[in-house]
Amino acid sequence: MYTVEMEDINEGDISYSRVTHLATNANNEIYALGHHLGRHDFGDGQQETVYNSPTTTAYFIMKLDEDKNILWVKQFNPGGRYEFGSIVIGDSGDLFISGYAEPVASELYLDPNPINPTMPNVYAPTHENLIRNHSYGFVVKLDADGNYITHGVTFFDVNLAW
Repeated sequence: MYTVEMEDINEGDISYSRVTHLATNANNEIYALGHHLGRHDFGDGQQETVYNSPTTTAYFIMKLDEDKNILWVKQFNPGGRYEFGSIVIGDSGDLFISGYAEPVASELYLDPNPINPTMPNVYAPTHENLIRNHSYGFVVKLDADGNYITHGVTFFDVNLAW
């Protein structure tokens, strides 16, 4: 059983964090998918990695070494409600994350990397002109370092017309 401590730094505000999916590679490194609300320090104890989502649930992926030290963590920009279905590690080490999302506006952000590293809360939408609160399925492809690979993305409308 894996346990990862994420420091809650909310100073009394409501917050939580939850890991929903785990996968391990051949080196016993662990990939974890989950979601959180509030301010959390995902850092390694030496360096802070704080993600703040005070009013809406945010979604993350993190990589840990065999000793459960956090190697990196990336947050998917809220922009909608995401449900992860699975995480699979391919033969080349790439990550495939399946699930569905419902945008609260007309965009979704399936790339967990900010477009400008000096502004960690600025993301570029990966899908635009979507129908608000409509369900879209996805399979996102990331490399072993959590970098978005655009040619590996599958995206489709999962609403059924009756």
